[in-house]
Amino acid sequence: MLNEFEKKVLAHFGLDEEGYSLLTRAPSFSSLPLFEDRPEVDKMIARLEKARSLQEKVIIYGDYDTDGVMATSITKIALERFGIITATYLPSRYLDGYGINLNNAKKIVEAGYQLVVCVDNGVSAYEAADYLAEHGVDLLIIDHHEIQEQGIAKSFACIHPETCHYGEEPVSAGYLCFLFSVYLNEMVDPYLLILGATSTLSDMMPLRSHNRAIVRLAVELLNQKNYPPYHNFLEKRPITANDLSMSFIPAINAIGRMVEDSTINRLIPYFASPYDAKMEAVGRWMKAINEQRKTLTKEAATLYVDPDSPSICLLTNLKEGLNGLVANRILGEYDKVTCILSPKSNDPSLLVGSIRAKEGFDVMKAMTVLKPYLLAGGGHALAGGVTIKKDDFAAFKKTLDYLALQHQFNAAPSDLIPLKEEDVTLANAYFIESLGPFGQGWKAPRFHLPNVKTASLSFSQKSGMLMTRFPSGWRLFSFSLSEKSFMSKKEVDLEVSFRVDCFRGHSSVELLAEKIL
Repeated sequence: MLNEFEKKVLAHFGLDEEGYSLLTRAPSFSSLPLFEDRPEVDKMIARLEKARSLQEKVIIYGDYDTDGVMATSITKIALERFGIITATYLPSRYLDGYGINLNNAKKIVEAGYQLVVCVDNGVSAYEAADYLAEHGVDLLIIDHHEIQEQGIAKSFACIHPETCHYGEEPVSAGYLCFLFSVYLNEMVDPYLLILGATSTLSDMMPLRSHNRAIVRLAVELLNQKNYPPYHNFLEKRPITANDLSMSFIPAINAIGRMVEDSTINRLIPYFASPYDAKMEAVGRWMKAINEQRKTLTKEAATLYVDPDSPSICLLTNLKEGLNGLVANRILGEYDKVTCILSPKSNDPSLLVGSIRAKEGFDVMKAMTVLKPYLLAGGGHALAGGVTIKKDDFAAFKKTLDYLALQHQFNAAPSDLIPLKEEDVTLANAYFIESLGPFGQGWKAPRFHLPNVKTASLSFSQKSGMLMTRFPSGWRLFSFSLSEKSFMSKKEVDLEVSFRVDCFRGHSSVELLAEKIL
């Protein structure tokens, strides 16, 4: 029997007991659909069989974010299991930019490669694809980015959600590479599934249907067996989807954002080679770079924002790799279309930027209006990257303001669940966890905690942030609300979310205070 709290939470998600039972049943690989159309898959396998029989020289060309790293690692492991020794290349955000370009296509031809496999890029690499074709080098593409008006770049075969008619939910490139590995080697490799799920979380795919299933499977697998690239880095058990999203994935992304040379390629052996002392050193390097990223991102919080502007479009001196992180933070704080731009590292006359938005404002459609100013642009409905001339900044900003006025965000309904202090129990926290993993398209529930007496609150001596333990044993804390936030108030209503804290084998319930209502 469900208690009253559990019934309220299920009602929030539109679930009854039967729906809850279906949602929380044990995950299995059979819950992941296979490709509806296989011609491109079969063509790709046939071309790889040829490469294997002729012992061709093959390179996998990936991308510098977590999805690209996972997709490259999955594909390398799968191809080598298939009998093809491969080289890999992760481009530098600063030296190469996104995707395979003409310059690198020329280097690939000069190096004598006969087959290129692009993962998490390639569908719009028209110049590079044409050059490879002209020089007799076949191109295979596994990508999920939006197909442009010109269609898919010239390739021998392309696996894309549209070409394979895959499911109703968008998927990451790493997810596609994992599925392809199943077809290629006729087996489900649990480790490759974990890598595919990591890419699903990293690329903010909606955690519904097959995306939710692969993440749940991955978390279950991670807690059944030791996987050193994950367990040695996180140094904890059990591992949750939140651990991946909040600790592991940001450290991988930090390398592509912060490192301006090609040492990002150290990440492929970390995930695709036997784990040894060298890999431990890579893990320590990832942590160090991520700490640098955190410091710089915190410093960016001091940027001046005009709260009356229709959109937020800022020219900064940030590393261009941090633009997306800062744009996300400002979007969350001001709830306005946000574009953060900084000078291109090798050409200050150009600006590289990241646009972030919420439902109601389509970034890709906005780019069609912004096109006169774009030297490059791409992404999806809620996030994109752009390159413009510095001289066009004012006109670009004016047009973005116009678009923001024309296309408002969809108003978010007030969906906070009423919460009583007696509801704050470990059992209820575990019930909420059972509905996870939470993420894009399946948000963790938020609660309305009323009438909190400010006199009963305490704060961290070091940071001044809210940190109060209540007599019944649960803790109320915040990353954003300091003692100043509660000054001159006798009591407050708070928006909070549940967390389970595990420390030295002991579990307790915490409430994270997001804002004062």
